[in-house]
Amino acid sequence: MNRINEPHLEILLRSRYGEPWRHYHDWDHVRRVLQEFSQVRHLVGQPAQQVIVWAIKFHDAVYEPTAQNNEERSTQLAYAFLGPFLPSNKVQEVCRLIKLTKHHNPKPDDINGCIICDLDLAVMGWTWSEFNRFGQLIRSEYRHVPEADFRRARREFMAAFLQRPHIFNLPYFHDKYEQQAQENLRRTVALLS
Repeated sequence: MNRINEPHLEILLRSRYGEPWRHYHDWDHVRRVLQEFSQVRHLVGQPAQQVIVWAIKFHDAVYEPTAQNNEERSTQLAYAFLGPFLPSNKVQEVCRLIKLTKHHNPKPDDINGCIICDLDLAVMGWTWSEFNRFGQLIRSEYRHVPEADFRRARREFMAAFLQRPHIFNLPYFHDKYEQQAQENLRRTVALLS
């Protein structure tokens, strides 16, 4: 099995994450998620750590605000670039984790799935000002959507998370972010109503 040329692959990924319509789903998002992962990587062994890092790097590699299949297309890209270099079971796991970021609803016993979903949602538990800034960046990505439609869709998206028993799956993320995330989502839903 050949070795991955990681610097070359990072250049490719950075160019995708640097597309002009990206304001939140950019390389800074990947960097923040990787930074969060450093706090919980000890929860899984080295092989799973490698898989999760690749899933983080590829999870929004394809992101077009008008598309409904970004996660699926990101998995295709991951498969195309990682397939020649990693065992098929690892590539399949990378792709499975990417797909989980579409709905952020892993099974409770799926530690890899819980990690990737909690990492991707960590922004919900940031301070109100940070979370609000994130919302403004998302709005910039969806500037093609009329304001009333965006507000309705955003409200429904946030309200759906409030209907869940909890937003975060792992104790680390639950303890660190759950309370603030609940407050941020409630406040956002109220402001968008």
